[in-house]
Amino acid sequence: MKLGVLGVWYGDNYGSVLTYWALERTLRSFGHEVCMIQKPRRNRPDPEIDGNPALDFAREHFAWISASIELADFPSFNDQVDGYVIGSDQVWNYGISKEFGHSFYLDFADDSKRKLAYAASFGHPIDFAPPEERVIISSLLKRFDAISVREESGVALAKDVYDVDTTRVVDPVFLPTLEEYNTLIEESTWEPPKRYILSYILDPTPEKVSLLHRISKSLDLPLVNILDGRGDRSANEAVLGMSALKNMNATTFLKAFANSNYVITDSFHGTSFSILFSKPFTAIPNLMRGITRFDNILSLTGLQTHACYDLHMETDTTPFLQPIDYAKVALSLNLERQKSLRWLVDAAGVVGPKVGARPDIA
Repeated sequence: MKLGVLGVWYGDNYGSVLTYWALERTLRSFGHEVCMIQKPRRNRPDPEIDGNPALDFAREHFAWISASIELADFPSFNDQVDGYVIGSDQVWNYGISKEFGHSFYLDFADDSKRKLAYAASFGHPIDFAPPEERVIISSLLKRFDAISVREESGVALAKDVYDVDTTRVVDPVFLPTLEEYNTLIEESTWEPPKRYILSYILDPTPEKVSLLHRISKSLDLPLVNILDGRGDRSANEAVLGMSALKNMNATTFLKAFANSNYVITDSFHGTSFSILFSKPFTAIPNLMRGITRFDNILSLTGLQTHACYDLHMETDTTPFLQPIDYAKVALSLNLERQKSLRWLVDAAGVVGPKVGARPDIA
């Protein structure tokens, strides 16, 4: 099939673009053609359309990116694709989705088109849509052929609020193999230090900075810092009180994780890549950006003790420094990955000459 993928892949955010790289790559490995549907164009400048490092990465690594057209013209995609996939990340967080009309619920898709959601997320354990919107969204979700969500709380929310059944799957970043990620890492020209702690902090605070320094002192390792990829980072760098890597792209982001000796992050995807690359880490669940995402992945992998919910100076950091049995984690994670890949195969199918090209799917 020719599948149109919608979501927030064009955001100037390392986790977003790598999430959709993983989904696009997985769908193409099943033999599908994948059109990444660009953000709708508005009558004002928009860096997510007109150029940012994430979009540069997408242009280099995605096989087919649509033109950016106005939201009213989205029905024209029905002439180009056989079906649609929405996801992943917080595409059903109403605070985000309302900026895109009802397109994240595929309102523009013809009835004849296959409609899927992979690892869609509400972001929080509660729904923010007003009652009148819930009626519309419920009717749109019931048009879907198959829906999967990323968090257990999303399964309950979809059923209780929108009366639709869903399956929980893992975030797309867990679908590719490490060998596939290494192909990206090899593109980076950044030379990392021999030993370091990687800090990937989206929302710096004095309390988080204190934790960085305390763990750095305990491990006797220097800090290498990454901030959010978007916008003017000078204010965040001022709070951090340290320099951060500049002009980074997604390949260097991955390399920074892969070569680190320890990771401290308040990012869900930062936590995910720490686990993917088998790194000892401390996750700082980010209440503002959605804490249920952290709870879900840490629970699935049995790594709840590596989450720091209390950032007071007297917080004991010893539990965060304990070794992680990644052989045990890998068993749990591989079961989740297999289940998620199988769901996607059943929902989207495996077609054409690529049949059997994924022997890693049970």
